[in-house]
Amino acid sequence: MNSPEYFIKELDATREIVEHCFDVMPPERITMSPPHLEHPAVNDRSQLVNFIGEWSPIHVLIHMLIYEEMAVVPEMERFVLNKDVKIDWDYVEKTEQQELESQPNISELLKRFKKIRDKQIDLLKITDDKILNKTQKETLWGMTYLNFVVNKTIQHTISHGSKLYQKTMYWDAIWNSLEERIKSKS
Repeated sequence: MNSPEYFIKELDATREIVEHCFDVMPPERITMSPPHLEHPAVNDRSQLVNFIGEWSPIHVLIHMLIYEEMAVVPEMERFVLNKDVKIDWDYVEKTEQQELESQPNISELLKRFKKIRDKQIDLLKITDDKILNKTQKETLWGMTYLNFVVNKTIQHTISHGSKLYQKTMYWDAIWNSLEERIKSKS
């Protein structure tokens, strides 16, 4: 399962999941943080944070995009192109915040997300088993293999993609349930 072909398929599939969530999400929610967390009927805020998250959907996308542009691709280039890489996490976080504040267009962000995934896929197309599974290098995750970097990217997308799906599918149900709690106490 740690082959370039497998990773290419998974990187593309997880990108499509993110795009799908934005296709089916009500447009007015894309820039809205879930109001559920501050609802007066919330007993356990942490449970809701774990389920639906705190960030707006656009914040989730910007986070994944900046992470992949500024950390994942450089780490992949460390292995595949033998580049010297230094990740400045303060700069990554600052860039993410600036991007969020700039109120970017969602379709432009999704195009950039596809472009950065295509870049990762292109790097995998020129990768062999030795580079992927047998060559260790010092990365921001410690001494590891390229397969870890790609697996981590897929895991990161699945984690945030799940929150996007939950925002898409359960937003109204959670809100309505909280409203019912208030009504039933009246």
